[in-house]
Amino acid sequence: MIKYSKSLCLALAVGLFAPSLKAQINDVGTELVKPFKAQLAESKKQEAQPLLPDLDTSAGQKITYLVPERIVSVNYPEPNIRPLAMPVPKPPKSLNFYTKAGIGYPLSPLLELSYHNSNSDKFRFGATAKHHSSQGNLEDQVFGETSLNLQGDYFLSNGLAVGGALNMDLNNYRYYGYHQLLENLGDSLYPFAQDSSGLAEDSLKQRYLTVGANIHLFNAKSNKQEMNYRADLDLYNTSSYHGVGELNIRPRLVFEKWLGNSRSPQHRLFANAELLYSRYTTTDSSQSRSLAQLHAGADLNFGNFKSRLGARLGSNAGQFFVLPDIELSYAVLGGQFIPYAGWSGSIRENTLMQLSTYNPFLDTERLHWEHTQESRFYGGLKGKIKRLGYDFNVSYANLSQQPLFYNTVESNYLKFGLAYDTLSRLTVAADVELQIMEELYFKGALAFNNYSGGTAEVAYHLPVLESSFGLKYKKGNLEVGADLFVNAGVPYLPALGTESETLGGLFDLNLNATYWLGKGEQQRFAFFVEGNNLLNNKYQRWYLYQQLGINGKIGVIAKF
Repeated sequence: MIKYSKSLCLALAVGLFAPSLKAQINDVGTELVKPFKAQLAESKKQEAQPLLPDLDTSAGQKITYLVPERIVSVNYPEPNIRPLAMPVPKPPKSLNFYTKAGIGYPLSPLLELSYHNSNSDKFRFGATAKHHSSQGNLEDQVFGETSLNLQGDYFLSNGLAVGGALNMDLNNYRYYGYHQLLENLGDSLYPFAQDSSGLAEDSLKQRYLTVGANIHLFNAKSNKQEMNYRADLDLYNTSSYHGVGELNIRPRLVFEKWLGNSRSPQHRLFANAELLYSRYTTTDSSQSRSLAQLHAGADLNFGNFKSRLGARLGSNAGQFFVLPDIELSYAVLGGQFIPYAGWSGSIRENTLMQLSTYNPFLDTERLHWEHTQESRFYGGLKGKIKRLGYDFNVSYANLSQQPLFYNTVESNYLKFGLAYDTLSRLTVAADVELQIMEELYFKGALAFNNYSGGTAEVAYHLPVLESSFGLKYKKGNLEVGADLFVNAGVPYLPALGTESETLGGLFDLNLNATYWLGKGEQQRFAFFVEGNNLLNNKYQRWYLYQQLGINGKIGVIAKF
């Protein structure tokens, strides 16, 4: 082995130094005839013989472990489930402008204009204007309604919004009831001729002009406290053609707070506080009234069981009042049947603006103003069964300072005065909505009132039976509707009479149709036609003043 190693070293050394040796030999002119070839000598191979370890015979033995039993409680946190991202459809293009224009018979021009901006996140603005007037078949049977409304809101970066509104309403009427009065009494009992020549022109005119303004502040975004709030200040003045005016100032605060979260029923706490100051002036007198009230409570939601527990308290012309606001309901079979019952009280405001809208033929120079207090017990059953929605209810109310309407002698029975009375009212009412088929809908409402008590013989000019029924069909570009109004006649005190009588009832059939041009979102223009009182019913809601006979209108609608 040693010999083998020495031979290997010698061969490596010769290989490494061969170039230098050759260079040296070449330097002295020596020529190398035969190269050197090293060879390894034979040696005896050494063989290794490893020894294996002894076999471990204990590996196949069974080993027993003693482990005490123990129940381990493992908490599994709720997984944070997130919906997969769904494609967001592009919202339809919002429309800012709307107009409706038409002409009717008898002569009846109609114009409506509306604009609302919808592209700004900082500012919201809207403007609407409307004019509708008509000349009836009788002399002086005219009316005209003109209104203008401007409103806007500015949204601040802190989540609040401030805004305001300006509005104007002008309504013109004439006391044309002398036609019916002449027919009823004749020349011998009425100090006028067969036409209006014996009447002063100004005595037949009436005009109500209301100009108002509003400023408000509210939270435009939700907050951590789950609270909503709003503050308003309303100022409006109503005046009549005969020198009567009424100024109303109303500050109002609204607050609500939601309790619970999206996984549990929501409960709402609310509180509304407001003050109404009214000053009514005529050419020779004035009257002031104030109404302050706080309406507060809670709407509780326990799933199928819901309730409202609240109250309304305040002062009406110096008289303190406390009125309940309680309602309980329970949903059965997923809302198909919802029985409910309650006891509520309220103050109904009687102002020149509100009562002149209800009855435009008022004797404004001789009015006295009182607000009506109502306490009502009610109960009923409502719900929705597939395509049928319904609400049947019965109520009993005590009314204090309820205005009744009668024709005044001072106005030769052409105008209505107010007489306040305390009485009771029993009401049976029903509302029904039914989707007959995909394109056809039915809606009906009915209310029957029975009045008792009070010092007056009957409840003059208060509604007894009122009902309405409507059908609406819509398919493609066509919309068709039909409405039927059926009312019972109201009691009244006739001129020169001492006992009450009852006016004739109402049976009013109306039809309408609208056809849109284009399809889907491209529907921008339409034609419409309306026919009203097609049965030519001569109903008198107010004694001596019959409604328009057969009338209608045609026109166009545009929106973009």
